[in-house]
Amino acid sequence: MTHRDHHGSHHARNGSSDHPNYDIAGGQLSKRFGHDPLIYPDEGLIQRTFNNYFRHVHHVPVFSFLHRASLMQRYHAGMMDRALLLALVGVTSLLTDLGPGMREYGARCIDECQSMVLQDLENPSTIKIQALVLVMKHRILSRRFTSAFMLAAMAARFAYALRLNYENPTLCFLARESRRRLMWAFLTIDSGVNGGQADFTLVSPDSLHIQLPCNERNFEFDLPQVTGHLRPLPSQPFPDDVGSLALHVRLLWMRSRVSYCTKNVLNMPEAEVAQLPQLIKVLSQELDTFNDHLPASFKFSESNLQLRAYSPRLCVYIMIHVWWRQCHCDLYRIVLSGLKEALPKSSVSRLEPQFVSYCTRQCFEHAIAMVEIFRLVLALDGGLPVTDLDLPVCAYQCARMLYYAYQTNKGELRLTADQVVEHANRCLQIARSMNHVPAGASIVADLEKLIARGLTSGGNPGSPDNHEVAGGAAVSQPPMTRQIPTHNQHIHLLDEETPIVAVPSPSANMSSPGVNASNGVVMTPMSAATTPGPLQHRRDPSFSDLAVTDPNLSRPNLPPVVPPDGLDNNNAFEGAMDGFDFALESYNNTGVDSASWFSQDFLNADFTSMPVCHVIYAAFDIKLPINTGASYGFTQRDELRDHREAAT
Repeated sequence: MTHRDHHGSHHARNGSSDHPNYDIAGGQLSKRFGHDPLIYPDEGLIQRTFNNYFRHVHHVPVFSFLHRASLMQRYHAGMMDRALLLALVGVTSLLTDLGPGMREYGARCIDECQSMVLQDLENPSTIKIQALVLVMKHRILSRRFTSAFMLAAMAARFAYALRLNYENPTLCFLARESRRRLMWAFLTIDSGVNGGQADFTLVSPDSLHIQLPCNERNFEFDLPQVTGHLRPLPSQPFPDDVGSLALHVRLLWMRSRVSYCTKNVLNMPEAEVAQLPQLIKVLSQELDTFNDHLPASFKFSESNLQLRAYSPRLCVYIMIHVWWRQCHCDLYRIVLSGLKEALPKSSVSRLEPQFVSYCTRQCFEHAIAMVEIFRLVLALDGGLPVTDLDLPVCAYQCARMLYYAYQTNKGELRLTADQVVEHANRCLQIARSMNHVPAGASIVADLEKLIARGLTSGGNPGSPDNHEVAGGAAVSQPPMTRQIPTHNQHIHLLDEETPIVAVPSPSANMSSPGVNASNGVVMTPMSAATTPGPLQHRRDPSFSDLAVTDPNLSRPNLPPVVPPDGLDNNNAFEGAMDGFDFALESYNNTGVDSASWFSQDFLNADFTSMPVCHVIYAAFDIKLPINTGASYGFTQRDELRDHREAAT
């Protein structure tokens, strides 16, 4: 914890240097590795960080868990957690313009924040999880995917130890809502990081016994709202006051189901491929039901888009509809032979030609509809807001589907080369909105390669550098054949600290927010960009004359500070520093028996003989028609029930 002196600087309330973790903490660690100690952010930088974060970054769904009034109240009371503050500086400096040299400084803040959390693992807290989520997103945007992948496991352990997956009725509404948003943000990160692989899943949706996020107005003004839960799927239209963040969470959960399905289908024996049409039908109906249940104000239309042109809700509105289209493309491309995400030709040949043709057309039509969204977005006067990496990833995949359609079925789809190039360039304009971060620059570079060679016979979009979402991360991969990880294979993870294309130097001014549709330049919340150059380790001249560091920055595990009277009443940080005990008592009085940690009952289940399609149906709890006479679907209800019980 910190307090501010009369100069506005933050210091520990306990200035002693005999803390047990002091000798191995962040500042001292920097000295051991030959780096200058990190200079603590000054008051001006802190205020710019707060302003830019809540003006440009907070509306991105994964960053919406902080409550501005509560954060500022805590800051002015001298109780701002140092790790969280450093994480905010790091993320905000990467996504917006905080001044010359701030990107490199922000990266050092992220390193320092991570070091502080790692040196204090014995004291998990909600604030540490908030800081870790920000660090993970910074790592992903910086193409350091392995770091984010590993940090996610620690954040998950913290979250479950603190029982954030349960409602805590003893807290005020703001604190409960902030914790809910934090867990839902972590779920969306995890659903991307695991890539549909059950072995990598850290946060199961079934384990989140919490409400969906409320709407932004209620969160901002402390107006309690009952929103319902993720499951079961609603059978009635969403209420008019549904929050856009809740819709986004629900849609990304549906995308994770699609991803899990398609990954497991690739392991499906050819004899079971006949079950695929029914599985695709069930998932597509879920997606259609989601869209049908949207309130009129959330439906996609040019009018609804323009009404949000200057609203902080523009980003999530765009992503809801882009993701809805992308989910369909992900689902239907499973039968598009030649794509690395598709079944082999021998399996596709077992399906009815009409079904394969239907999937091909559906994938193409949803890609075209996504391009139309991009066209309308680029025409907005206010330009593109700050977005997550999801948007350029979807733009890349959209262009890839269009080139595939042109190369394999241009006659039937009446698709010309000029149309494909025009659509792909529109996708490129959208992708350039994140060109100022290393992962975004990688996507732009690969999309430019695809456009340059996509119309040639050697430019098969099924094999070029492919981008898949990993918690918002896009991984640039070399051409490869379809490979499905098995129990004896390892997933290769590679940190890309040096981008494959030139990106702006951290000491250079960055591009400004907005978009110019006429010349294809997409504006972001950065100042006018200079000529891109290689990343260099240079310090901001404004910091060079500062000779002192915060001597207490490296001691994160300080005694708790007693808040001023009334500070934690209706404050989103209520209980944020509370730890946990090993009884692991949850708020509905269901504890965990430590003896169960050593139980081997789970080894008795025999999954090896279960058909892959049965596992998928059991995991999704999909209800299929019985004795319908169709060529696919189960005909024995007892068999399906038994497999569900075995899977659980």
